[in-house]
Amino acid sequence: MPGGRGLRVRELPRRGLPCGYYPLLAGNIREKPFREIWEKSELMTKLRDFKGYGGACGHCGYIKVCGGCRRGLRHHRDDLAAEPFCSHGLAMEE
Repeated sequence: MPGGRGLRVRELPRRGLPCGYYPLLAGNIREKPFREIWEKSELMTKLRDFKGYGGACGHCGYIKVCGGCRRGLRHHRDDLAAEPFCSHGLAMEE
């Protein structure tokens, strides 16, 4: 699921991650309600704002379809960098 469009809740200690490739936390459901994390978390809000995405993802016509996987964090050390494994090959055009 694209970053910012889903929230994976880890069993212990009940922390929410935007996706399995994204190690930054959106919140802790023991401290805040799920809905508040989903709707108001600074991280989730940032991930849903595609205007801030860099590289090919930032100007790709498919961004609203795929959401631009945030694996760029592991490869570029930038959570809004282009998806390094883009199936459209657009990320490699940078």
